[in-house]
Amino acid sequence: MIKLGILDFDTSHCVEFTKRLNHIGDDKEQFVEGAKIVIGCAGESKLSPERIKGFTEAMTKFGVPLVDKPADMIGKVVGMLIEAVDGTVHYERAKPFLEAGIPCFVDKPYACSVDDAKKMAELAAKKK
Repeated sequence: MIKLGILDFDTSHCVEFTKRLNHIGDDKEQFVEGAKIVIGCAGESKLSPERIKGFTEAMTKFGVPLVDKPADMIGKVVGMLIEAVDGTVHYERAKPFLEAGIPCFVDKPYACSVDDAKKMAELAAKKK
């Protein structure tokens, strides 16, 4: 099983990905085999801070252990899902994981600048 972490709970994507990966709910045809969200971090949000509380409650209800700092997930996962609704923070959110050699799925928008997009791609390639 591939152990995944999930960062930033200001979008319903954190809940929806967790439901599918951790086989939660009745929508069995949507379940994904082979990976599981094993840890999460609510993070912070400039665009939708009011959404974090409700999605954090859902993640807790799903039994996902939570940490206060994103860096606390390093060493506990082999892959990350970066879910911030604000694409301007994706590079800074993914960077510590990429530097640690942890592959990252970065949700849309991947980045809000060509510079950030290039930096993420270059760092991922450098760390393989």
